[in-house]
This record gives sequence, structure tokens and C-alpha cells, in this order.
Amino acid sequence: MPSPTTAGALIRQALGLTNAVGVDQTLTADETSDCLSVLNDIYEDLSNQKLAIWANHNETFNTVEGTATYTIGVGGTWNTVRPIRINDPAICTFQGADYPVTAINQADYNLIPVKTMTSQIVERYLYVNEFPLGQITLWPVPSLVVPITLSIDNVLTNIASAATTLSFPAGYSKMLKYMLAVDLAPLFGKEASSLIRKTALDTLANIKRVNNKTPTVRLDNSLMGSN
Repeated sequence: MPSPTTAGALIRQALGLTNAVGVDQTLTADETSDCLSVLNDIYEDLSNQKLAIWANHNETFNTVEGTATYTIGVGGTWNTVRPIRINDPAICTFQGADYPVTAINQADYNLIPVKTMTSQIVERYLYVNEFPLGQITLWPVPSLVVPITLSIDNVLTNIASAATTLSFPAGYSKMLKYMLAVDLAPLFGKEASSLIRKTALDTLANIKRVNNKTPTVRLDNSLMGSN
């Protein structure tokens, strides 16, 4: 996007695509509130789609000696925005060296015979995406305080008002405008055309193609043979 815009301007542009409001028509406070609610619904929907968000970031938290399970989210043991996804692997840092901590699911965790086993280095983690706080269980249980670094997908933050400034990477403004036009049209007794719907889908697909990263294939050295 060439320059930041506001939520109100984005809403006006979206409504203009379907002629839902006149050029000189001013939205009422209730209409503006309803439009913001729809825009925030789109934000939440995009955050749930892995390739729809452009980045992830690392966050580091300290374990507690002898403690296996931690809540994560605003007000949790690890106080941050609750992750929708945590990318594998996490990292356990011990004596200056980083060790991978591999994600496991609930079934795999249930099969661990001694869940209370302790170690200086964490090897596995189970993330349960509960609400309002997620829950992370580490195994083996850390026997001392060590940093755990998580790669967390970014989440789009809800927009508080029409005056809120929005800034995105290239392509996001158009995508949001057309997606918003599709969802707002029924509120004003209109229907988005097939072209608007197609553009909304096409721009989202373009964003996902850009955000799709080719995975790196890793093989255990023991499988490579002498060559």
C-alpha cells in the first residue's frame, strides 16, 4: 500500500464499490460501529488463516524450575498476545547453545510414559489453543530456569475506531477493501457483484502465494550414507 489509510476511509471505499451509500452520505454512529464490527470479523478470519498474515516473530520466555505447564496470553504465565499458532520448532537455550524443541499433539503427549521426568534441556512441547489463555506443556520438565523461544504467527489487532490508522504491506489494502465490500453490502440492502467477489478471492490468493515459503527439507545424517 503506498500510504497508510484509516479504517473509516477503507469502509467508505468498500461501500462505494457496491454503491451502498451515496458519495455525500455520512454514516451514522450505529452504521459506523456495525461496519467496524464486520471489519474486525475479517481481521479475525484472516488471522486464523496461516498464509493470510505476512509475518511471524520470536518471543522468549523463562521456564520455572520443576514446572511443566504454562498459560500463554494476556495475563498468563507467559504474558503476550495469545498465539493462534506456534511454528515448529521452538528453541531451548542452555549454556549458550540452542536446542530444538519439537511440537507434539495431545495423543503423542499421552503416550509419554513418565511425564514428570526432568531435564536441563526441554525436547518437546504441547500447545493447546484454549481461550482466553493458551496452554503450553514442556517435556521433559525443566529442572532449572531456561529460556524458551517460540516462533509465533502475527495476529491482526482489532480496530478500535474509524479514526484508527491502518498500514499494511503491498496488496493488503485492496484485498481488505474488496472483502469488506462483499460482507458490508447486505447490511445496506445491496449485493456485491460477481466481479467484486472474484477480486476479493483473487487478491487473497495473491497474498497467500506471496506469504507461502518453500519449506527446507532436513534429513538425519545417519540416513545420508557415507557419501
